[in-house]
Amino acid sequence: MHDSLAKPLSVFTGPCQGIRGSKTTQRVAGAGSHLAAKAVLAFASNFDHPENSLLVNLSYLLVRLIVMLSFSDILTAHSLTSPQAIFELFKEDGWAYWVDEYVKDSRYCYGDITCQGFWGGFQYVIDQTAPFEVPEYPCSPVPIDRVVAAFGISADAASQSDRKTMRNYWAHTYLYNRFGAKYNKGHLIARSMGGPIDCNLFPQIEHINLGRSPQGKRFREMERYISAHPGAFVFARPVYGDFSDCPYALEYGYCDESLQFVTETFPNRP
Repeated sequence: MHDSLAKPLSVFTGPCQGIRGSKTTQRVAGAGSHLAAKAVLAFASNFDHPENSLLVNLSYLLVRLIVMLSFSDILTAHSLTSPQAIFELFKEDGWAYWVDEYVKDSRYCYGDITCQGFWGGFQYVIDQTAPFEVPEYPCSPVPIDRVVAAFGISADAASQSDRKTMRNYWAHTYLYNRFGAKYNKGHLIARSMGGPIDCNLFPQIEHINLGRSPQGKRFREMERYISAHPGAFVFARPVYGDFSDCPYALEYGYCDESLQFVTETFPNRP
């Protein structure tokens, strides 16, 4: 990593210049809550030793409560009455709010950020960085393309062609060995609820992906509920702490016909 990139994050108040069309991000009610949540995540990431596990768990609990309040504000502010209406809001311009958070996390080093539709109607906000350099940091591009967020409406079936592709070409767990043996091939949107492949894959820490810890059991419980309730709005937002495509945490949630957002933040580093 270049030394010039190791500057502290600052508050972003203007347009995201890297977004196609220089789209200005539109904040929704509760935006300050997400800033506070990120601060807690950054604090918790400094405690990697077992003796500090209680502090880390309490920090993630605080993140969970903060984020839940923010999504409740979104429902109220926009008078949303169905999961489909929530999806339409984020598809139209709500995804730019996630971009705002990502841009700050990335220290304003990013490329062409677009929202792209994939099989099954799921939308992926992707930062394509390959040919870009950041004016503030000459010759210091973000080193790899990565997903900013994924969202859509859960379905009750996965693509059979995707099943075959996964089995023949993407089934190997060593795809993310560069991050260590504790990482599996995770899915931002589970295939059991209609998630695609390709950009849907990310390095996910094993105890969360396989449900081998209390937090992992909670993650799998949420996946099973969404898969059993097609028509729910579901999203996944990687929270990055460096310039790799391995997130430090995953913000994950859904909203079904009850219009109650269920949101958790899961760690993704040992």
